[in-house]
Amino acid sequence: MSGLIVEEAEKTFGRTGVLHGVDLEVPDGSLGALLGPSGCGKTTLLRLVAGFERLDAGRISVGDRVLAEGRSNHVRPERRGVGVVPQEGALFPHLSVARNVAFGLGRRGRTHRRGRTEEVLELVGLSGYADRMPHELSGGQQQRVALARALAPEPALVLLDEPFNALDPALRSELREEVRQVLRTAGVTALLVTHDPEEALSIADGVALMREGVIVQTGTPREVYERPGDAGLATYLGETVVIPGELRSGRVECALGTLTPYTGTDGPGEGSVVVRPERIVFAVEGERDADEGVPGRIADVTFAGHDSVVHLAVEGTGTRVKARSHRHPVPEIGARVRIRVSGEVAFFNGAAAPVWEERPATAADLR
Repeated sequence: MSGLIVEEAEKTFGRTGVLHGVDLEVPDGSLGALLGPSGCGKTTLLRLVAGFERLDAGRISVGDRVLAEGRSNHVRPERRGVGVVPQEGALFPHLSVARNVAFGLGRRGRTHRRGRTEEVLELVGLSGYADRMPHELSGGQQQRVALARALAPEPALVLLDEPFNALDPALRSELREEVRQVLRTAGVTALLVTHDPEEALSIADGVALMREGVIVQTGTPREVYERPGDAGLATYLGETVVIPGELRSGRVECALGTLTPYTGTDGPGEGSVVVRPERIVFAVEGERDADEGVPGRIADVTFAGHDSVVHLAVEGTGTRVKARSHRHPVPEIGARVRIRVSGEVAFFNGAAAPVWEERPATAADLR
């Protein structure tokens, strides 16, 4: 068993508290994602798990092995059995691909080193690249070499520190799926640290959301996306429509009609209704289902490539919402429609939580 367990982790740099009682679990053989904006403490947590920093309090273990407990019990990084894939690969420029991969194998026999190097290069799809130098590789190939180097010593845990940041969007999407498949094939437990919600939601088995040094929500990608813990989390994870509403007898009254919330939080009262744009459905008058929902009209349309963003004005309320639509062709601006919500909505009492904002990372954040 090689699952990662972090319990009540505390870390302070000088007078700056960075982690405040963090609990995190990544089950054996799964890929977890630690997601949050810059400066929330996720890099500090990664460094604590890797052994690059010491805990102030708490406990970190992988499987049955305790790697750190408070400040007194601290296993050195090279003895933890934890592989790290840093940002931009960080390959040794003067070493070939094979020698970069073999670097982590230490003083093991030459035959073992060669065999294991060939094995992991084949695993990451680079079996013919052993003699190449890093500058002869593309960015995606360099990251795959970095992954092979991390996997070579057969670690109990692999940490991926925003490994796709420097890549263009198309390559980033392709490579992260490749990395996911490699990790599954290797059967290794892994933790991806990222500030990109799409990245975390698309490849992780479980997601932990961090804000201001605390894990505020955990769950599967679908759970955290569809049932966020507050409006700030909802907005951080993807596009949202936020409108005023009131909870009465387990139902929400708002400009989009009477809706069913998945959570009622503090009970009846005024608050904010949060809906994903893809859950807002419209039908043009005269079409089937055009008698369902509230009346409105199409105020504007923005072409977005794979779909369109349709801006809808709800009749008689002054409320405007946006919907994601794959309709072709999109109805003309001004067309009268009926608007409804498919499925449950989120409802939060009181004012909406503030949107998460990226802030410049401080020296403490980067340590």
